[in-house]
Amino acid sequence: MLTLLNSDQTKLADEFTILKRSMLPIDLMEKASGAFVNIFKARFKNKDMKISIYCGTGNNGGDGLAIARLLKDDAYENISLKLLLFTGDPCANSSSNLKRLHYTGIDIIEIADNSEFPEESADVLIDAILGSGLNRPVSGYLFRLINHLNDLRKITVAVDVPTGFPSEGKINLKDGILKADLTISFQRPKINFFFPESAGFLREFAVADIGLDENFIQSQPGDWLLIEESDVCNILKVRENFSHKGSYGHALIISGSTETMGAALLCADACLHSGAGLTTACIPTSGLTALNTRSPEIMAITRDSQSPGLIDFEKYQAIAIGPGLGTEKAAETLLWLVLENFKSPLVIDADGLN
Repeated sequence: MLTLLNSDQTKLADEFTILKRSMLPIDLMEKASGAFVNIFKARFKNKDMKISIYCGTGNNGGDGLAIARLLKDDAYENISLKLLLFTGDPCANSSSNLKRLHYTGIDIIEIADNSEFPEESADVLIDAILGSGLNRPVSGYLFRLINHLNDLRKITVAVDVPTGFPSEGKINLKDGILKADLTISFQRPKINFFFPESAGFLREFAVADIGLDENFIQSQPGDWLLIEESDVCNILKVRENFSHKGSYGHALIISGSTETMGAALLCADACLHSGAGLTTACIPTSGLTALNTRSPEIMAITRDSQSPGLIDFEKYQAIAIGPGLGTEKAAETLLWLVLENFKSPLVIDADGLN
């Protein structure tokens, strides 16, 4: 599983990599910008399209300046750059990349605080205004500029994280956040990319490997881990010759009610097809015909509102409880019965959580 980093840990990973590899910070920025450009070019192959890059004065803006130069070097000719001077004093990396950019011939439009919004005819916007270190909502002119750019409804690609979007912590839907069609995140997706509140600002994300030290990243403490395909493959059991259904575990699915048997059928069927050798469904008596009709290979324990059914917990290696179970007293009693008697892997879902 991949360790997901918060903003402070990402900064530490940058610093550790720079120190360990005896490189300059601007060299890491160049690598990150190159990784961004490689993904961008794979998605946007028309080199005649108009690209407008909005850059702040921090490291995220420095990435944007380098991206502009690298795209121009690769024959993307129609590039304009908007430099937001009011986002703070230029950092060293941003200043260095700005000097390099002067030799490319790219037009630079400087935007001061409360100046008129620039005209925008680009096909694609690249957002390199603010990065992942944001610790408060945007306000003032930048808030208005973000809303203006959102109103243009242009295809927008964010560098590392959309401007105004918090990498971790609470997402306030009323904050000024630039809406990105694609976000190209460096080394790891941000923690908040995986929460439903991000949907209005983050249509899709890709991850660019920028060469940060993976051993350092994986050693960082944290509550957020990303499951990879290899994690799943490592726990799947290969079907061996002469093995049988009893060789691959017995799962119990406690789900369904009179009105919601569909949830029980789908859940039990999914369990069977994902690799459980034996699957038993604990369902209402009224659902037995439906279960036998749909999946006769799934065994059943029937229950009613007065009895949870006779469950021998020693028989099962895993239990799932909740889908379509309902929230009546009988369902609550059944949940407590499982919690008190079953100590092996347990999945609580849907009405089990309710």
